[in-house]
Amino acid sequence: MITVVIPYREGEPIGRPPEGDETLWMNSDLGIGEGRIKGAQQASYDRMVFVDADGVYPDDFIDKVEDAINSGEYPDGFWCVRKGGFVRTYLESGLVVHRDLFLERVKHFLPNHRRDIGELFEDLPTNDEITYRHGLTKRERGVLAAIFFFLLL
Repeated sequence: MITVVIPYREGEPIGRPPEGDETLWMNSDLGIGEGRIKGAQQASYDRMVFVDADGVYPDDFIDKVEDAINSGEYPDGFWCVRKGGFVRTYLESGLVVHRDLFLERVKHFLPNHRRDIGELFEDLPTNDEITYRHGLTKRERGVLAAIFFFLLL
């Protein structure tokens, strides 16, 4: 059984997030990391998938995640591969992790609007077989805007 946690701020765009055995839409007004933590605290199942509301996930995304979990190769969790953007191939919008490990690692996390939880899970392996699409992040859009502005000078 899998809980899908989707942090969401009212008025933000919605792509095509997946649904799990349990799907929790969490208010992320305090910050996206805080939304993920609150979702984990409310989750009913041990396996959690953190996605973004504006991501586009294939119809078989959760089936592939379940297959990877059941393979036994990823006891603590793994990253799914993000397609689109240019900074990283993995983001918190494709993190699969065991609930207990997640809650242990975020125990001392200090939430704010700009910080997410990904840095706490950088040691987890990446599953290259499970992919999803996510457009540019706010940081990536900012970098592009800065480059564009610099080129105009």
